[in-house]
Amino acid sequence: EKILEFQKKERKTFVLIINAIAVATTVTSIYVVSILDDCDDNEKYSRLRLNKCQSIDSLIVWTEKH
Repeated sequence: EKILEFQKKERKTFVLIINAIAVATTVTSIYVVSILDDCDDNEKYSRLRLNKCQSIDSLIVWTEKH
């Protein structure tokens, strides 16, 4: 039973690490996209970037709560 408990804890940590990596990659790709698209419509893309960053923040909060 103790081994099973330990495995559950380990899996949770693993999931958190994967989520952190996923969030980090998303953030990176958003900034790459925003840099590439800055030439077009600045206002539109900065608003889009802001929305994406806010949703990533809430995802991080959600991950920490679960």
